[in-house]
Amino acid sequence: MRQTIVTLILFFGLTTSLFGQRHRVTMLTKGRDFSFPIFRNATSPRAATRINQLLQLSELNKLITRSNRGAFEQAEVNDDSIYGGKVWMKTAIHSNSRRVLSIGFEESSCGMTCTYWHRYYNFNPANGDRIDLRDLFTNAGFEEFSKAVAKRRSAKYRREVRQKVEREYQEFYLDTIGCFRNDNLTDYYIRSREIVIDGENCLVKGQKFDGLDMIVRFKLGDFRNYLNAYGRIIFGLSNGPIAKFRSDRLPQLFVGSINGSFPIAMVLNREFGTGLRGMYAYLKFGEGIGLRGNETEAGAKITEYVLSPATEMKAYGPVRTYKENAQISGFLKDGTFEGTWSSRDGSSTFPLRVSKE
Repeated sequence: MRQTIVTLILFFGLTTSLFGQRHRVTMLTKGRDFSFPIFRNATSPRAATRINQLLQLSELNKLITRSNRGAFEQAEVNDDSIYGGKVWMKTAIHSNSRRVLSIGFEESSCGMTCTYWHRYYNFNPANGDRIDLRDLFTNAGFEEFSKAVAKRRSAKYRREVRQKVEREYQEFYLDTIGCFRNDNLTDYYIRSREIVIDGENCLVKGQKFDGLDMIVRFKLGDFRNYLNAYGRIIFGLSNGPIAKFRSDRLPQLFVGSINGSFPIAMVLNREFGTGLRGMYAYLKFGEGIGLRGNETEAGAKITEYVLSPATEMKAYGPVRTYKENAQISGFLKDGTFEGTWSSRDGSSTFPLRVSKE
């Protein structure tokens, strides 16, 4: 009996050292319309912090302070864009294991009109990196898996349209299949030994209320031969320390400082080829600062935008617009962005450096 207990203790210790512990979750809410997770992990506190910061900058447009007060305020601001501010955000935790953390959000925003979307984040729970689905496959394996996904999604969608859409509109709905063929498969989550792909974001607004089931599921046997070493550990086919696997695909969290003395956290993502978009915040203040720019061989040039403190009343409600505030230039290379922050009028210039750690 004693030997059994010792064996169990040694096994638990080995498992913890390889994979860490599950993250504890506190769910912040605002009425019935908003929910958002905060993660804590005693054995991997830095990983939990990185996950929290990426999610908060990406979804709340800010960093939450210790008090958690006003967590949703900046996301709710109508910035006078066509879709305004968020009016709905519901969280689902799809996996919270020692191997993977998968989170999904159902969201809506309204301004001049409304839009609705789903968004997913998958994390390495030991180091806090966001996991791109391509990180888990060999290059050839991901190409084969993508073909299988497009085929299964197209077949299911055709069935859904035939069953749930009036005949006269079916041809129009089937144009959505083109989205499946060009999808980069970011709308996914992992549950146990399944990969679940969500096609909701391929639908235009008018198609989202017809009860079309846009979910397709792939069991481990469908893709196990396509996985790389990282993927084999994530899905329990191999053992090993997952913290050593890092992702260089954006979006990711970067941390560092401006002028070496003002700590910041930043999320950067690519859009439309050479475009860059993101959000950052000073750790001391928390308010999100928007980023938008482009990257060329000569480096990145990014404009930063801050919310105007003034509120303007319009026919569709109060608005606070983002105003150009400064310019950032530099180079993004090997998980580090290094360059210069310059005030809008050019009177102040400071070095800026952030990295994935």
